[in-house]
Amino acid sequence: MFVKIEIALESILYQVSVFSVLIPLLTGLIFFRKLDANSRLMLVLLTFASLSQLAVFLPSGKDKNACFNFYSVFDSAIWGYLFYKNSKSKWIKTIIVLAISMQVLLSAYTFITIGPRIRFFTEFVCLSSLLQVLWVLSFFYERYQREQIEALEKEPMFWFCLGILIYAPATYFRFAFYQRLNDQDYGLKSLHHLLNAAMYLTFTIGILANVIRKSKFTNVFIRH
Repeated sequence: MFVKIEIALESILYQVSVFSVLIPLLTGLIFFRKLDANSRLMLVLLTFASLSQLAVFLPSGKDKNACFNFYSVFDSAIWGYLFYKNSKSKWIKTIIVLAISMQVLLSAYTFITIGPRIRFFTEFVCLSSLLQVLWVLSFFYERYQREQIEALEKEPMFWFCLGILIYAPATYFRFAFYQRLNDQDYGLKSLHHLLNAAMYLTFTIGILANVIRKSKFTNVFIRH
């Protein structure tokens, strides 16, 4: 009986996880004119993320592998660029460029020699998760060094970083031990689905943060 409940819960959370990406995507499209540059770049990432999420419904396993593999590299490159443009430190920018370049070259070599459809390269997901956490830490480190940490929660980047911290560590450990996980590990799968949905909800807050801030400024301007 308990196993059936776990299966049912995992199935529900799986559907929630898959379609949760549409929440920040649609929110961003609705309020597109009020988005800052970071949120608009996030909207591009969410567009491709939605395609990757919906790829689970493809009938061919090899097509799914190709979609997930290409997206994992694209996801890492876009995140790297996002943190690159928000960094003012030359050495951090250099590290970001080198890390992303190496990952793209390694991925290209792997796809050429092995092929992107053979299997899902969980190694790329783990690498992306590690790099994303490092970029987040570097972002907060720079803000701390510049003493620009007040009202940080009003900035979209704060929420984008928080979304990564919610999801990336769990993703790393899930895919680092991907081959050892049993198909019956419904609890771990459910947790991962839940964190994935939480990440996209956090991104939604980030997108709305700038919308709300601009709306307040607009109201003040109109009153005066």
